[in-house]
Amino acid sequence: MTLSQINTFKRWHLQHGGKPVELTLCDLVIGAWLGGWMLMPSALVLHDWQLLPASLAMVLLPEAYHGLRAYLHARGVVRCDWLGAVAGR
Repeated sequence: MTLSQINTFKRWHLQHGGKPVELTLCDLVIGAWLGGWMLMPSALVLHDWQLLPASLAMVLLPEAYHGLRAYLHARGVVRCDWLGAVAGR
């Protein structure tokens, strides 16, 4: 996901007064994404190669979360009104 899409994702949740669990999950996904970007240069500078897969997973977490929620929404398991806001890729 691009930075613009992540911004749209967060702003949609704040503007629509989502459920506390959904808003907290949104914060966790964005926090992990940011942590992944901060961990990557640290791992490279410290030559700690074991941290790179974790960093990559954290960076890709918003994309995976979006894909999972889109899949569950299409199957009728959950309802995700924010998918349309982020879909402009």
